[in-house]
Amino acid sequence: MMFDLMEIVTDIDNVNVSKSCQLDDPENCKQHLLPLQNSVSIISLNIRSINKKFDDFTVLLNRIKFNFDLLILTECRLNEDISPPILTNYVHYYTKNLTNQNDGVVAFVRNTLTNVTVSEPTFSEGSCLLINIGNDICVIAIYRSPSFSNSTKFLNSLDNVLTSNRSYANIILVGDINIDILTNSMDRHQEEYLTLLASHGLLPGHLFNTREYKCLDHCKIKTKNKATTLVLPATITDHSPVLLQLITKRSINTQLFRTHHKTHFTAVCQELSQINWNITIDFTALEAATEIFLNTVAKIILKHTKTLKLARSKTNLKPWITPGLIKCMRRRDKLHIKLRKNPNNDNIINYRNLCNKILKKLKRTYEKSELQKNNKNSKETWKVIKRICNFPLKANPVDKLIKKEQNVCNALNKINEYFVNVGSNLAHDSLQSLGSTENDLANQCIELLAGDSNCVRLGSDLGPQVYCNSLVMM
Repeated sequence: MMFDLMEIVTDIDNVNVSKSCQLDDPENCKQHLLPLQNSVSIISLNIRSINKKFDDFTVLLNRIKFNFDLLILTECRLNEDISPPILTNYVHYYTKNLTNQNDGVVAFVRNTLTNVTVSEPTFSEGSCLLINIGNDICVIAIYRSPSFSNSTKFLNSLDNVLTSNRSYANIILVGDINIDILTNSMDRHQEEYLTLLASHGLLPGHLFNTREYKCLDHCKIKTKNKATTLVLPATITDHSPVLLQLITKRSINTQLFRTHHKTHFTAVCQELSQINWNITIDFTALEAATEIFLNTVAKIILKHTKTLKLARSKTNLKPWITPGLIKCMRRRDKLHIKLRKNPNNDNIINYRNLCNKILKKLKRTYEKSELQKNNKNSKETWKVIKRICNFPLKANPVDKLIKKEQNVCNALNKINEYFVNVGSNLAHDSLQSLGSTENDLANQCIELLAGDSNCVRLGSDLGPQVYCNSLVMM
């Protein structure tokens, strides 16, 4: 049921906080969110490992059917070796200063947004990204781990960030703060936290449970404009996604729809077949004839090509997300609500597990088909591998390795040492994880390949140790 938080908080003048609503189905979001150009829209979620749960998150976005400007994910469990996933039509940013293995905030910014700057301010006992849109909107995305028992350093850092951005007319704070702000809460950090935010003009965008019976995932707003906050059921993790749409005074988006070019090739071929090329082109002048031919074909193709706007419901963020999968997820989420009342229902648990297996299988099948489709083109194959593994398409600068050491000579020696020993180290680590020795593994492989005389002869010629190392490196 919709209600206005201004009815609850009446002691702050000239501040219009959002209307809020708790939904039981992501498909119902379209009733409350409007595709307006003069608005900024945000979805925030504690994803609890971005690389494990991102597929479920993209399915959720497809079900909501709304073009969000910002996607904020917290508790991403980032590390230096793995980049966050890539999402079409978005540019991602992530925190580099990590305090524990669960830490990390990732922000996906729609690539049609203009005049956007993203930075990571100095922040104690928490991860923080600062997203400034133009001169009037500031979004603060935060994850604060529950392992921090003393909130003093966190609140001081938050105060500094809010103070340095106080000139912005619209300030939005979202993320998993791990401070319960419900009225009946016994959280000892609540009063000091809410007092600090109120002193900067920020009020709660919603007061709903987001994890069990606590409100830990916040949406705090300082604005004089209209806004709507929605809280969805928690199915991806045990935290509920929080959605916000803030109406602005001027246009934010440059494009709120996707386009598709459709060419009527039958009409193109028919018109081309009616051209008398002997009259149209002088074949004695080859360069001029080529130019006339190409221009004629291009004009006819352009003539029979239409640019169509694609509805959000007709497009997928990921090609492997099918209507059947979304239907399966919708059913799973409805059963998830029943599971809370009956946690030992094996039928619901089995359906959930089956649905998750289908999601993974569809993704693997799509990735396999992409690799097979490009198996004769090494360049395209590597592009597919990079997309699957979330590797950046652009390589990092070479001097990044050198800058890890103060002395260039030491850096080069370490790089050389890594490449010299990478083979033996990989073989050693593999054997340790298998709990076996080189000779045992080699003998097992020879027994498995006993039906192939070439493999047996190769193994015996090389010897167990060399043969084992060659298999580990394959």
